[in-house]
Amino acid sequence: MIEDRTKLLAQTIEKLYRRGAKLNIQKVFLKTHTADIAEALQAFEGEDLKDLFKMVVSLEDRASILSYLEEEKQQELVELLQEEELIDIARFMESDDLADLLGHLDEELSKKVLESLDSQDSEDVADLMGYPEDSAGGLMSSDFLALDQKMTVEQTIQAIQAEQDTNTILFYIYVVNDNEQLIGVLSLKQLLLSHKSQTLGEVMFPDVLSVNVEADQEEVAKTVERYDFLSMPVVDESNKLVGVI
Repeated sequence: MIEDRTKLLAQTIEKLYRRGAKLNIQKVFLKTHTADIAEALQAFEGEDLKDLFKMVVSLEDRASILSYLEEEKQQELVELLQEEELIDIARFMESDDLADLLGHLDEELSKKVLESLDSQDSEDVADLMGYPEDSAGGLMSSDFLALDQKMTVEQTIQAIQAEQDTNTILFYIYVVNDNEQLIGVLSLKQLLLSHKSQTLGEVMFPDVLSVNVEADQEEVAKTVERYDFLSMPVVDESNKLVGVI
């Protein structure tokens, strides 16, 4: 059913494109999930692909579409874009998706994109690029919320409300000690049901499951499937929280 819907979307876009109906295509894009747009764009090549991609108004949506594209089509599109265009889009990509993308670019262009990012974002992406693609480190995102065990529930809620990074994974709140080691976890529901004066150390679930940053992706998949987690914390050898899958 999803394949039929995507095929129909691609056919609709093609008909409108051949008629030069740019505004109509943009209206279709505004009403369509970026994952579906990416799937539909798989059917286009060369200048047609580039033109349609540029009809997506939002840079944030372009970044999302680029992330959803299959690797071969992603590389084709990147080669069609101007360097400045790619840099603008890269700023809106999640760190793990950008690390995957840069890992397939030539070294000079990859370096330029990294240098265009904020220092912390650049460091996060560079760290992710250092892990094998089929490892937990290669799969994880550095956009997560880890808070100190001494913070109160009230302070935590304020911190969440102040969080401006829309990419931050907030299915769970991970609790760390002074050494940034993972010591607990709690859900948003648990947080909201707790008294505002309690600390995270008091309300967290201490027996938290995690995977090592060097773990193979098959091991990660089995763990996630077995426990039906929405996200999985990734730790290094010292149990320091380094990412989330």
